[in-house]
Amino acid sequence: MQFDGTVRLHRYAWAVHQATETEAPAAEATALLLYRDRKDHQVKVLELTPRAAAVTTRLLAGEPLQAALMHACAELGTPLDDEFLAAMAGYFADLAERGALLGAA
Repeated sequence: MQFDGTVRLHRYAWAVHQATETEAPAAEATALLLYRDRKDHQVKVLELTPRAAAVTTRLLAGEPLQAALMHACAELGTPLDDEFLAAMAGYFADLAERGALLGAA
């Protein structure tokens, strides 16, 4: 799969995207996908689920889709079942709509 060249995945020990001027971010593992909107060129932030982050990490590293799905499931101790595949299909469709995912490489 090919991502837009602006896509970046960042992991934090805190929910940095929820910090305010008066409140510190919560101490929780957070994975954020950053990309540039094609219409207004603003940087957008999408908080990822652990499984979306695991798959995306592998895809950005160049793993083929099937391997990325299998390795992410193994890492998370999750079965590669219909529910997982449906969730990933929805995630990829969302990324495509946002312009962050361009399609198959």
